[in-house]
Amino acid sequence: MAKLTAKQELFCHEYIVDLNATQAAIRAGYSERTARVTASKLLAKANISARVKELKDKRAEKLELDAYWVLKRLKDISDRSMQAEPVLEFDRASEEMIETGEYQFDSK
Repeated sequence: MAKLTAKQELFCHEYIVDLNATQAAIRAGYSERTARVTASKLLAKANISARVKELKDKRAEKLELDAYWVLKRLKDISDRSMQAEPVLEFDRASEEMIETGEYQFDSK
């Protein structure tokens, strides 16, 4: 596989920041006017797409992040959001907490 230039390597690192190829090309120093086309051409190159995959894999490994973790967290958040936690408000007349009819979600 062909070695990347310094600018191509920078593009790969910039791309994994936000997965916006056009902006990654601009940040890596490519022409703003042709950044969209340049980015598309760069991502089509096997050595660049392989490097991007390698960087993504390293990041995922470092974060201990995989599809299972993402789906588990999504399920946990979904389960919590389905809990009926009524919002309570102090009622001066009865001097006690009463339900307002609204519900809250605490994502912590």
